[in-house]
Amino acid sequence: MAENWGDAGDYMTKDSWLYKDNGKDLKSLIWVVEGQDNSVDNENDTTIREWDYYYLLDLSKTQVDTVNKDERVLQRKFSHLLKKASL
Repeated sequence: MAENWGDAGDYMTKDSWLYKDNGKDLKSLIWVVEGQDNSVDNENDTTIREWDYYYLLDLSKTQVDTVNKDERVLQRKFSHLLKKASL
């Protein structure tokens, strides 16, 4: 886990992985989960809302470049990493 934050029912976790694409370019996959636990403000409201965000960054250039933010593509391509992180 790269970062973890929570306050008054709101929370966020961030996981990231660094790797070399085709053995050359440095890339980073970032998975952010944001959520809200409504029971903190109202004990009768046990709903929890969560949002997942995925980013693939190219770190091999002088400026960081967002290569992809497509949730379905990134989930499929990196499913082996995401499954391990969610355990």
